[in-house]
Amino acid sequence: MPSNSTSAPISPPSFFQILRWRLNLLLTKSFLGLLYRYRMLRPSSIPVTEKPSYTKHYPILPSLVCHVFVPPSATTSPSDPSSEKLYPLLITIHGGGFCVGHPFLDDPDNAYFAQRSSMVVVGINYGKAPEHRFPGPAQDCAKLMGAVLDDGSLPVDARAPVAVAGFSAGGSLALAAPMLLDDRHRRRIGAVVAYYPSTDPAKPAAEKLAAATPPPYRTDVLADMMPMFKWAYAPPTPTRDEALPLARDPLFAPAWADRASLPQKV
Repeated sequence: MPSNSTSAPISPPSFFQILRWRLNLLLTKSFLGLLYRYRMLRPSSIPVTEKPSYTKHYPILPSLVCHVFVPPSATTSPSDPSSEKLYPLLITIHGGGFCVGHPFLDDPDNAYFAQRSSMVVVGINYGKAPEHRFPGPAQDCAKLMGAVLDDGSLPVDARAPVAVAGFSAGGSLALAAPMLLDDRHRRRIGAVVAYYPSTDPAKPAAEKLAAATPPPYRTDVLADMMPMFKWAYAPPTPTRDEALPLARDPLFAPAWADRASLPQKV
């Protein structure tokens, strides 16, 4: 619970710390961008079992690519929506601390889901912090979810409940983004599967680490990266009075969401 001294200033990171974080994120994003371009230029470098059926840019956010996987028995052409069989839909959201990452990083998992579970899987994208701070990523995911749900070219059974899954930061967005959907789209989301999501970012890191099980035989690298991710994603809040509403915002901290605002199965 917040103390009476809620107006106390929050100690900001130093100029050099911010510079270090910015360089770290820039290098990571540049590396992932080069890796993605290499994969696109050399498709033979991608195992057949991990290749998306195709990639797609939705007009609502044309700069963000989405990866589409359909079961082997379905059509793989986005220009041919006809299909004798319709499938359930799974929408996935990649992780990366809200700052880095790309849908291609989840291609192996998404391909596995499509092939082994006979479902259409769409890995969606979102703008990355610090250029796109909260609530930008959740808003991007909600827009692309709506576009995917309205995409008649996908061999999807519109009567079947839709599942949303996400990893790490993507798990948080999988919980948050459906809250931004209109009623028509929100009613179609039947379940969220959030893998190790960040549901209460304002909770002190020391408290989280004290209750966590450290990874065996290696250092927990994420423990050192948490302050960078939080700085990049959260909008600046000079005082604790200003920070408290953000800490309780369910889009930022899904742990504070009203259960009724979440899908039936979580």
